[in-house]
Amino acid sequence: FKRINDSMGHLIGDRLLQKIANRLNQSIRSSDTIARLGGDEFTVILDDINRPEDAALLAEKLLHKISSKLVIDGHEMFVSCSVGISLFPLHGDDNQTLIKYADIAMYQAKEEGKNCYRFYNQDMSDQNEARLQLETELRHAVSDGEISAYYQPKVCIKTKKIVGFEALARWYHTDSGFISPAVFIPLAEEIGLVGKIDLAILEQACKEGKRWAQQGHNMKIAVNISGNDFNHPDFLSMVRRALEQSDIDPQYLELEITEGVLIGFGQAQLDLMRQLVALGVSLAIDDFGTGYSSLSYLKKLPVQTLKIDRSFIKSLDHDRKDQVLVAAIINMAHSLGLTVVAEGVEELSQLTFLEANLCDMSQGYLCSPPIPADQAFELLVRTNATCECTSDSETSAEIT
Repeated sequence: FKRINDSMGHLIGDRLLQKIANRLNQSIRSSDTIARLGGDEFTVILDDINRPEDAALLAEKLLHKISSKLVIDGHEMFVSCSVGISLFPLHGDDNQTLIKYADIAMYQAKEEGKNCYRFYNQDMSDQNEARLQLETELRHAVSDGEISAYYQPKVCIKTKKIVGFEALARWYHTDSGFISPAVFIPLAEEIGLVGKIDLAILEQACKEGKRWAQQGHNMKIAVNISGNDFNHPDFLSMVRRALEQSDIDPQYLELEITEGVLIGFGQAQLDLMRQLVALGVSLAIDDFGTGYSSLSYLKKLPVQTLKIDRSFIKSLDHDRKDQVLVAAIINMAHSLGLTVVAEGVEELSQLTFLEANLCDMSQGYLCSPPIPADQAFELLVRTNATCECTSDSETSAEIT
């Protein structure tokens, strides 16, 4: 509905709502009640039903009725709906409670893929309360600077040296311990905090990169950038400010953009990428192979690095199709002058395949999980010193 409103205007949106209201009205009994609560939300009150299944039957009927084609001013359009159901007196004995629980069930239907219905149950309220609590705590964590950068090394496959790090957001909760990024990052995106988290990690990464450089280790630090960042009008200024405040050489900062974010990129985003490159910052395409986008963007975008998604690496030691795809990606990227990083490398057999196919770098638990800055620096010094000793020994043996 929002997309129709935004693209065709509110007049068309209002007429769509009228048509939906008519379809709802045609689907209920004369003894039932239908009302529009606001926006694109409607409530149906079924009076005197004998079984919960009767409410489910109506929900299925509404889903089918609403999803049928609509024609407004010659425009064909399709919409779907999500339905939440609460029952009296099982779920509540007053209208406010019943509407609240039906609303919770409706959002559960949306989360489970939309265009379906769900009955309310207590678990939904528990999850809702837990989510609200987590949201509140996440807001405090962001405002209080509790989101910290952990660093996962990128290793040159040929020399075995650490040549860079990716800075990743981590949240240590004082009561619950570490909260998985798979939990708090989607929540941050939903409530509009992901930009602040990205900025915090960017600033920490730049300062850490500068500190390492002062100790003789110039490392490229990569930071993930969301689609929200690219649409922020001040994002370029934020990057420039982070570089200036840390005094890091821009060539040691890399911004990683997921392939999925690139879908629908317009001229404004392309211009922003070019401005970032003009600052001296490097750009990488993250999670390559998962975005279902046209390969034509590879020749248009000013990127220097391509990261193969871990889903292709996971089965690399036994899946022939993944082997063919990974080898093809490496060859294609090299033909375009791009550096290739394999994500999620956990097994020596995976690394052996990547080395045989001339992949440039590996990243994953085989070398190290994401770790705090001090531990990352210790790993960097120890690993690269070992590689240099090994290299010197091999050279001496060859001369002898």
